[in-house]
Amino acid sequence: MRATPTYLLLATLATLVTPLAAQDTPDETPFFLQKPTSAAEALRAYREKPYRPVRTGEVLAAAFLSEGRELPFGEAVGPTAPPKVRAGGSIAMTQLGAHFAVRPPEGGSYAPGDTLMVAVRLPGPRGWGDIISPTGRVLVESIDAHQVLTRIVDIYGPMRAGQVVLPSHTVVDPREVAPVATEGPAGHLIGPLQVRDLMMPGSIVFSDLGQSDGVRVGDFVTVRRESAERVNAADTIDEAIGTAQVVQVGPDHSTLRLIEVMSPQMPAGSPVVRTATLPQ
Repeated sequence: MRATPTYLLLATLATLVTPLAAQDTPDETPFFLQKPTSAAEALRAYREKPYRPVRTGEVLAAAFLSEGRELPFGEAVGPTAPPKVRAGGSIAMTQLGAHFAVRPPEGGSYAPGDTLMVAVRLPGPRGWGDIISPTGRVLVESIDAHQVLTRIVDIYGPMRAGQVVLPSHTVVDPREVAPVATEGPAGHLIGPLQVRDLMMPGSIVFSDLGQSDGVRVGDFVTVRRESAERVNAADTIDEAIGTAQVVQVGPDHSTLRLIEVMSPQMPAGSPVVRTATLPQ
């Protein structure tokens, strides 16, 4: 039977007058994207609901500080396939599975099956050595008299000749776990990976909390503002200005990825306190 115009009009009106509560559908937004109703609810979301707090790729791609150590730097020779069109400068490699040649450090060697990190070496904060920022990972396939032939397995940025090469470390995936609240240790910000006036979620900063302090990859920290006097303005107070997660750890420093930014100004020396850790 064909629906008459009158029937269609009545059905539409019935939908319009249905109470809003009856029209609601379950919220399928992931819990970590839902806006909490209170601070206690926000903490409960992290405390009581297991989730994957850190991913392997985030750790492998994270920059770190050399801390003045003499690292076994090899050299990236570059892609083995010549460009089809003449290009100036070094060529960036951005294709998974492509061949990429490297050379081991003087007196060192690589073996087939080794996994290596290709990275950019940049001047770091004073007293902390160089910044090592990974651009990709390669797998050693064969060795000849002049170079080591590898295959690209991960790409984090432009991979070029002249970059440094290091043995890649192993990352243990914690999978889905519930972070455990903790108090301390406390340290300070060293500075950002890239100099900028305003920080934002996803920005990378370094702190002086490291393995010697018991800090581990996946831990959560709070960045705070210290109380201080200001001229012709109200004094600052001790308050949280950001939350971050540890994505890389050295002997005496850690790499932090900002998750939440309450104040975009995070000067070097700002207090950093660990507030949660992953279960052993």
